[in-house]
Amino acid sequence: MKEHIVLRPIHPKNRRFMVDADAYMIKQVSAALQGPIARVLKGAEEQVVQSWEHKPEISAEFIKQVTQLKLWVRPKGLHKRYWVFVSFGVDGKDITPGKASGLTVRYGYSAKTRQGNIYGAGSGQYAGPIHYNVQKVHWPGIKPRYFERQIKKDYEKKIRALLGGAWETAIRRSGANV
Repeated sequence: MKEHIVLRPIHPKNRRFMVDADAYMIKQVSAALQGPIARVLKGAEEQVVQSWEHKPEISAEFIKQVTQLKLWVRPKGLHKRYWVFVSFGVDGKDITPGKASGLTVRYGYSAKTRQGNIYGAGSGQYAGPIHYNVQKVHWPGIKPRYFERQIKKDYEKKIRALLGGAWETAIRRSGANV
């Protein structure tokens, strides 16, 4: 006896499933990006700078384009540069007095942030002695803290869960009933 393999498509009850699903998915994912995901990411960045004296403003901007949906959570404003300096780091350099007779230098700075998701651990102040008429100082720079990388690592599962929930809601509401 001959064996047969038959492939039959399983059609959803709603014949406009793909059209409806597309619209629902865009609506649900947009809502998730603008709502809970934006709040989570904005809160994470605000937590990083909560103890800073010169805090950057954290903004969440949603952009809907023809081919993609974007959520851009980032520091803005006058103090954005401090975020950039600390997150990405700054190379050290030698400092000389130039036309002055010497430099006044204070050593012993304790940074507020440290690598590995440690925020507000230091005082953000100098505690060492002051030295006068120094002719050359090596400023060690700023070690990068990679805030964005750490936030991604800490919140990736939560963001995936929120997006997955938005996709499931869209498929359910589109009437797939597959």
